[in-house]
Amino acid sequence: AAPFVLAGQIDLFGPAPWNTMHIVMSGNLEHMTINLIAEKPGANAKLNAHLRPFSANPLTQLDVDAQQLNPASFFPEAPTASLTVAAHLATAGDERLAGTIHIHNSAALPIDQKGLPFSSIHAHATISHESVQLTDLHAEIGKNETLRGDLIWQWKARSASALIHVQQVDPQHIDSRIHTGRVSGQIALAADAHRQSAQVSLKDRAFDLSANIAHSGEVITVEQFLLRRNQSRLTGHGKLDFSEKRAFQLTAQLSNFNIAEFIRAPA
Repeated sequence: AAPFVLAGQIDLFGPAPWNTMHIVMSGNLEHMTINLIAEKPGANAKLNAHLRPFSANPLTQLDVDAQQLNPASFFPEAPTASLTVAAHLATAGDERLAGTIHIHNSAALPIDQKGLPFSSIHAHATISHESVQLTDLHAEIGKNETLRGDLIWQWKARSASALIHVQQVDPQHIDSRIHTGRVSGQIALAADAHRQSAQVSLKDRAFDLSANIAHSGEVITVEQFLLRRNQSRLTGHGKLDFSEKRAFQLTAQLSNFNIAEFIRAPA
């Protein structure tokens, strides 16, 4: 017998998060298609999804096209931006969903101005029942200022890791209170249900930041920390226990330290 045929339409109207939303479902229980169109003043989004509901990986194709999305209009505490999102993912021979994601931000602002500093992000995405991977990740902040790297999330282990290479980034484009520069280096992140860690190594001709920090339970361990700009220098290590013990162990050394070397005084 032929699979049970499905057909339906849903129209939603309201002030938030979209003024109108039009959803059309078609196909059958073996292969289903969902089309969604959402609109609000100055923004719109289209989504097309193909599903095989009873397969191991039910989503077989996903296309997203969104224009002028502002995260702050959906979540009041989110940063302001104007995002154009284009994504095309489809199953390969091994049933993994794979494709590209492109995000363009036409209203990039530093985070201290409640914005997103990135002007564009693009990556290759691979989704399976084992993991979600973003490879060839390329985020642009300013001209010739980039972050490149790879991220992976393992479903079974509930763990994530990322290695990001920083190339010639001006910190002032991320936070305008910081002095200008051209910082390069790398950031390594790892996390699971029990432990999260970060290893940071960033520098330019006048600036150094290196740190090895781990969080487990209610304890944050700073294994090594160095912050330097010109002759102003701070190094240290220690442990912060936020459990009932409320124990703090910090060892720091200052040399010609001047906070003005790192943060600009307000005008």
